[in-house]
Amino acid sequence: FIFDGLFVGLMFVTTGLGEGYKMRDIAKQFRKDYVGAVKTSWSTSVLLMPLEFLLFRFFPLNVRVLGMNMIDIVWEGMMSYLVHKRRRGAVSQEEEVHGVHNLRTMEQVAVPAH
Repeated sequence: FIFDGLFVGLMFVTTGLGEGYKMRDIAKQFRKDYVGAVKTSWSTSVLLMPLEFLLFRFFPLNVRVLGMNMIDIVWEGMMSYLVHKRRRGAVSQEEEVHGVHNLRTMEQVAVPAH
């Protein structure tokens, strides 16, 4: 719980920079979505905690690693959804308003012919 806020904040910044967004756009989204994302992170952690307890209490060591990895995939999936849910909408709204076509958006839409 203590480090969830740090992890969520880093996820906003690193994924934004990796996807080519400017820091001002990342900061704007951070201000809008950070608190909600941390609350959802805490909720997800509380819901997954009983699974972790059962995993460590009743399962052998070799299954624990697989189980914890599966739980981490669920948590990371939730955080990724929260970080990205507004980004795609913001890009398409910007295109509609300004008629902007950038390479990143065109690559997402383009389907290679095989």
